[in-house]
Amino acid sequence: MNNDIIGKILYFWIFLIGGLFIARVLGYANDGRTIIIFCVALAGVYTAFQVGRSMRKKKLAEKEAEKAASSGRRSGSGRNSYTKPSGKSGKKSGKRKKR
Repeated sequence: MNNDIIGKILYFWIFLIGGLFIARVLGYANDGRTIIIFCVALAGVYTAFQVGRSMRKKKLAEKEAEKAASSGRRSGSGRNSYTKPSGKSGKKSGKRKKR
């Protein structure tokens, strides 16, 4: 329910009511004008948070797609990209040198 529109609307109202409750308990929202200001401010904070979160998810998805595309390509797939293998394979042979 976190990614669909119903979840976002539900969480928006929970955030708004919770913020207004805290403002009321702390004594910041005593009259109607202050409550309206808090509503607008809380809506702005929630919207900015959701937009930032959405942009981060989109950027992360682009990075993952780019990483998947680059790992799928063969490195050095150009015309003159053949490299001669070195003589050593990196593995140790089972024979020991005599002293």
